Amino acid sequence: MGIKAFLKVRVFIPLALSFLMIIINPEKLRDSFRRVIIPIELLGGKIRGAPFHFNEAVKDNIRLTKEKEELKKEISLLLHKYAKTDEIIKENKRLRNILSYKEKTGFNLIIANTLGFSSDAISSTIIIDKGLSDGIKKGSSVVCLFKEREVFIGRVIDVFSQSSLVLLATDPLFSIPARLDVTREKGLLVGQKGKMELKFIENRIPVMLKEPVITVQDELTPQGILIGYVERVSSKKSGLFKKVFVRPAVSFSSLEEVLVFVP
Repeated sequence: MGIKAFLKVRVFIPLALSFLMIIINPEKLRDSFRRVIIPIELLGGKIRGAPFHFNEAVKDNIRLTKEKEELKKEISLLLHKYAKTDEIIKENKRLRNILSYKEKTGFNLIIANTLGFSSDAISSTIIIDKGLSDGIKKGSSVVCLFKEREVFIGRVIDVFSQSSLVLLATDPLFSIPARLDVTREKGLLVGQKGKMELKFIENRIPVMLKEPVITVQDELTPQGILIGYVERVSSKKSGLFKKVFVRPAVSFSSLEEVLVFVP
């Protein structure tokens, strides 16, 4: 047998054996075929379906973004409504407290709203929306309610038809008789820049930090209204009186409603 004939036989024999195996066991061939063909089909299906799934994902993303924006708007609206409701509740509570205080005191009181606050190197004042037409008089004492307690804040120094100017207790030109709540020692309260000083308290008188300072009754002011608290005490070795510094009981810049005592 020559070399060429031998090579033909070597090629023919495997082919013949393979053909024989197909005839004898065709199921094995189908399994092999499935293992090769099916993954290719699945891959092709995924590739064909990819644009569809991508478009759906984009649509879902757009829809979720719109829903998120709508929810933000709804939450913002609800917060706004809640804030307005809460403010109304607080305002009603303040007005109820003022009316209750007005009923129990023996003085005639006028409720007024603050229109402006001024505090500079020259003066400390507020403007209120009640004036001559409402019965406001010069010298009338002005208080507010803070934590359901009345607090003295100043006196009317000028009156107009529909408004009045109130000089605050922290103004350097302000002064009023006052006393220490614990020792009952009387002095003269004068305004300083943003604070006050209770003058003419003798060195022998014990003064406690945070001791309340209250009003002394006169024609337009009831007795015992809180003005402020002792913040610092300075005693001199020489002299009869100590320095008693007082901080206001409220922040005058945050006042909304006030009460004016009128004859």
